[in-house]
Amino acid sequence: MTQQLSEMPATPAVTEFQRQWRRLNPWMIIVRPIHEIAGLVPVLVIFLVLGKGDQQHLLWSSIAIGLVLIRGLAHWARGKYRITGDRIELHSGLIVQQRISTRLDRIRTVETTAKFGHRMFGLVELRIGTGEHAPKRANRLTLDAIKAAEAQRLRAVLLHRAQPVQSTVDASVSGSIDPAQGTELARIQRSWLRYAPLSLSGVAAVGAFVLASSRFIGDFDNSMNGFGPARMIAGFLERASIVEIIALVAILAVIVLGVISFLGYLIQFWNYRLTRETNGTLLIRRGLFTTRSVSLEEAKLRGVIVREQLFLRLGHGARLSAIATGLDHKTGSGLLMPPAPKSTAQRVAAEVLHTDHAPTAAPLTAHPHRARWRRLSRAVLPTGLLTATLALGAVFLGWPDWPWQVALILLALARLVAVDRYRALGHAFVGGYLVTRSGSLRRKTVALQAEGIIGWRIKQSVFQRKVGLATLTATTAAGHGAY
Repeated sequence: MTQQLSEMPATPAVTEFQRQWRRLNPWMIIVRPIHEIAGLVPVLVIFLVLGKGDQQHLLWSSIAIGLVLIRGLAHWARGKYRITGDRIELHSGLIVQQRISTRLDRIRTVETTAKFGHRMFGLVELRIGTGEHAPKRANRLTLDAIKAAEAQRLRAVLLHRAQPVQSTVDASVSGSIDPAQGTELARIQRSWLRYAPLSLSGVAAVGAFVLASSRFIGDFDNSMNGFGPARMIAGFLERASIVEIIALVAILAVIVLGVISFLGYLIQFWNYRLTRETNGTLLIRRGLFTTRSVSLEEAKLRGVIVREQLFLRLGHGARLSAIATGLDHKTGSGLLMPPAPKSTAQRVAAEVLHTDHAPTAAPLTAHPHRARWRRLSRAVLPTGLLTATLALGAVFLGWPDWPWQVALILLALARLVAVDRYRALGHAFVGGYLVTRSGSLRRKTVALQAEGIIGWRIKQSVFQRKVGLATLTATTAAGHGAY
């Protein structure tokens, strides 16, 4: 596995590369446990600071670390791969053994990820996307991990399969293939950082921290009783009115979420670059502590999505994603651009799709007014019934007044969101692309290549039939499968 192809003669290297089983890098015996233990660091910190840390807990923690080390050893011992002719094969697993074999012409994307442990030893994790709509574990082909140079050669073989494997490997050995060459479509700018707080990416991090630390609240309260600043805060909360407390919490939340979102933006999108390589492949690179590189064949690209969350939209920003087979959207593999100026996202969309103007920026046909009524009825009626119920309970049953007052505010907000959702609705057919737009809090504009549409689905609810409306969905083999 660790032997370099450049050290071999050209013809024998091809034969061995095709036929010989190759193991993962032995440093993974150490690197994999480091990554798994690092994922538990926040919980361990909370446990050590707020927990009691008795010997029983320490014993179980030691056993868990030992099992992680054994798992890392088994992962290396049982993992091996090879390329034979027109297929790539992977064997892995100790208790549950997996044998995956995939045709090279089914490969759609190649993604490399290098976490901090990988980078210590010059390794990367290679993920191969086939575009098959199967359970994640059924068709996942991941090499965790191999040398960065080896991953680069594999990437060349897998994404240049239209050529014979012989010529592809020879080119990678001789060094004529340089993936860094190509046309740069976009790179991160300092001015984009202003969109970091608007993306609200820190909400998930704060929520996870609160959830993880919730079981230690009691210990935290007891341990902080003698802490001076804690006593001052407790005294202020006892004297302050509910309005002052809400205002303070809101200000602190804005500051904390803004800082965390800013840091998260830097960590995720540091050194972001989008490049079109000479072989017709889009290469997306990003990441500070964990560097990611996604290679996407333009021939397999079926469209783009411009996403605008509410605050990001108010700041005239957007993010750009790809519609293609073989992408794992849950891990962000389909991201073409981070939160950035919307005009820049539209420009990049046009360049990626090889069009003069971005289809996602085209004027759209508005939906009928009956759709507006449907949006309003779905949003206002349930909230209105809740408000009326709470108000009647306050009048006749002595319920407190604040619940119906809060519900009344929610009723007004629901109406505003419903109207905005209707205004967002639109569709068009522009330059061979079906363009649709929907959403308010999370608005998205989809440009789907007409040639990539494989079917249509018409859906009518009982209420839609009464007013002569229907929901039309285009199905495709790419992306989420339906738009």
